[in-house]
Amino acid sequence: MTATDVMRLKAESAVATRLSYTASLQFKGLARLAEPFLRREFETLADKVADRLPTAAEAL
Repeated sequence: MTATDVMRLKAESAVATRLSYTASLQFKGLARLAEPFLRREFETLADKVADRLPTAAEAL
């Protein structure tokens, strides 16, 4: 499997920054057969990560 995460930061003003997050997965080999079952779990995990990003970014 290949996982790619892309985070983009864009200044919106002098005090605000927009954070965009995109994750993609590409299953390879035998994992492709399990993709329909695994994808839902990874999507749930990705949603949890996206929910935590604003708090994590503020801590920086």
